[in-house]
Amino acid sequence: MMVFKSRESLCDSLDYILSMNELCDVVFLVGEEKIPVYGVKAILATRSRVLYQLILHNQRDVKVNKKKVKGEKLKGLFCTSVEFGMKDLRKACWDYFLRCLVN
Repeated sequence: MMVFKSRESLCDSLDYILSMNELCDVVFLVGEEKIPVYGVKAILATRSRVLYQLILHNQRDVKVNKKKVKGEKLKGLFCTSVEFGMKDLRKACWDYFLRCLVN
């Protein structure tokens, strides 16, 4: 269990984290000028149920889209291997595809 001795110290630490864009894992583009406002997903999600749902939904979409992109790349590699008679590449693509089906 973690005990905070000073809220001021915690607030200072959060200010420091938010001032370093590299430590942030989400960016909101705000207003017509799309000014970047940086944040930390874990903090935002624990402070707002709406942001929690948005972040969780977005992460699920990203995982699904990554799988689709991998599938498209694999399909392209496989077709190329067939077109150019690259048996080793074709076998590697097929083996990878079968592994993905099991997982």
